[in-house]
Amino acid sequence: MLTSVRTRIRARHECVTEDEVRGLKSTVKALRKQLHQIVNEELFSNNEACGVASNGIGVLRDEILSLKSNREQLQEVLDLAREELNEVTDKCAGEHESRLKAVSDVARMRHGIEEGGR
Repeated sequence: MLTSVRTRIRARHECVTEDEVRGLKSTVKALRKQLHQIVNEELFSNNEACGVASNGIGVLRDEILSLKSNREQLQEVLDLAREELNEVTDKCAGEHESRLKAVSDVARMRHGIEEGGR
């Protein structure tokens, strides 16, 4: 549209009338209005999207902090359970050794009694 006006102005043999100028001004005004409307709509939707994203980030941050806290608590419980398991395992191993020694002592005593009784 504006290109045709420029072409006419450059080709000096054609004249641009006041009606054409008014028509072009009206077209430019309408295009500006349309541009402002598009820009305002885009800005609003972009601002809205940014707001949703910002709120989402806050919610996710809170959820991550909660999950991290829960994980740390579970890790502490796991560490305590491992320590307790190690203690029970050591105690069982000690009791097993004591039992083996007792069985060996009993067997030796029986053998001694049997040898002494002959």
